Amino acid sequence: MSERWAKVLRRSIGAGISLAILGLAMAVFYIKMYEVYAGSAYDAQNESVLWRAPLTLGMAGFALTFILESCLAVVRGTKPVEKQPIS
Repeated sequence: MSERWAKVLRRSIGAGISLAILGLAMAVFYIKMYEVYAGSAYDAQNESVLWRAPLTLGMAGFALTFILESCLAVVRGTKPVEKQPIS
Protein backbone atom coordinates (compact mmCIF):
# COMPACT_ATOMS: atom_id res chain seq x y z
CA MET A 1 0.00 0.00 0.00
CA SER A 2 1.43 3.34 -0.96
CA GLU A 3 1.80 6.24 1.40
CA ARG A 4 -1.04 8.05 -0.35
CA TRP A 5 -3.58 5.30 0.32
CA ALA A 6 -2.41 4.84 3.89
CA LYS A 7 -3.12 8.54 4.43
CA VAL A 8 -6.59 8.14 2.88
CA LEU A 9 -7.38 5.20 5.16
CA ARG A 10 -6.03 6.96 8.24
CA ARG A 11 -8.22 10.02 7.61
CA SER A 12 -11.28 7.90 6.83
CA ILE A 13 -10.92 5.83 9.99
CA GLY A 14 -10.51 9.00 12.06
CA ALA A 15 -13.66 10.51 10.58
CA GLY A 16 -15.61 7.29 11.10
CA ILE A 17 -14.61 6.98 14.76
CA SER A 18 -15.35 10.64 15.44
CA LEU A 19 -18.81 10.41 13.94
CA ALA A 20 -19.51 7.13 15.76
CA ILE A 21 -18.76 8.86 19.06
CA LEU A 22 -21.06 11.71 18.06
CA GLY A 23 -23.74 9.18 17.12
CA LEU A 24 -23.47 7.49 20.51
CA ALA A 25 -23.86 10.84 22.27
CA MET A 26 -26.91 11.64 20.15
CA ALA A 27 -28.44 8.21 20.86
CA VAL A 28 -28.01 8.60 24.62
CA PHE A 29 -29.50 12.09 24.40
CA TYR A 30 -32.45 10.72 22.41
CA ILE A 31 -33.17 8.02 25.00
CA LYS A 32 -32.95 10.53 27.86
CA MET A 33 -35.31 12.92 26.09
CA TYR A 34 -37.71 10.07 25.34
CA GLU A 35 -37.79 9.17 29.03
CA VAL A 36 -38.43 12.81 29.98
CA TYR A 37 -41.28 13.35 27.55
CA ALA A 38 -42.80 9.88 27.95
CA GLY A 39 -43.04 10.18 31.71
CA SER A 40 -40.19 7.74 32.47
CA ALA A 41 -41.81 5.09 30.31
CA TYR A 42 -39.49 2.38 29.03
CA ASP A 43 -39.70 1.22 25.44
CA ALA A 44 -37.51 -1.75 24.51
CA GLN A 45 -37.55 -0.77 20.84
CA ASN A 46 -35.55 2.37 21.64
CA GLU A 47 -32.59 0.35 22.91
CA SER A 48 -31.53 -0.44 19.34
CA VAL A 49 -30.85 3.27 18.88
CA LEU A 50 -27.73 2.84 21.04
CA TRP A 51 -26.01 0.69 18.41
CA ARG A 52 -27.75 1.81 15.21
CA ALA A 53 -26.97 5.52 15.41
CA PRO A 54 -23.20 5.16 16.01
CA LEU A 55 -22.92 2.41 13.41
CA THR A 56 -24.80 4.41 10.79
CA LEU A 57 -22.95 7.66 11.40
CA GLY A 58 -19.58 5.94 11.66
CA MET A 59 -19.98 3.97 8.43
CA ALA A 60 -21.37 6.99 6.57
CA GLY A 61 -18.49 9.14 7.77
CA PHE A 62 -15.94 6.51 6.80
CA ALA A 63 -17.47 5.90 3.38
CA LEU A 64 -17.93 9.55 2.45
CA THR A 65 -14.47 10.55 3.64
CA PHE A 66 -12.89 7.60 1.84
CA ILE A 67 -14.67 8.44 -1.42
CA LEU A 68 -13.77 12.14 -1.23
CA GLU A 69 -10.15 11.53 -0.23
CA SER A 70 -9.78 8.84 -2.93
CA CYS A 71 -11.05 11.19 -5.61
CA LEU A 72 -8.73 13.94 -4.43
CA ALA A 73 -5.78 11.54 -4.31
CA VAL A 74 -6.44 10.38 -7.88
CA VAL A 75 -6.89 13.93 -9.19
CA ARG A 76 -3.76 15.19 -7.46
CA GLY A 77 -1.73 12.18 -8.54
CA THR A 78 1.89 11.71 -7.66
CA LYS A 79 4.35 14.36 -8.68
CA PRO A 80 7.94 13.34 -9.21
CA VAL A 81 10.33 15.05 -6.86
CA GLU A 82 13.09 16.91 -8.62
CA LYS A 83 16.40 16.82 -6.85
CA GLN A 84 18.02 20.19 -6.43
CA PRO A 85 21.77 20.33 -6.91
CA ILE A 86 23.65 21.27 -3.78
CA SER A 87 25.72 24.40 -4.39
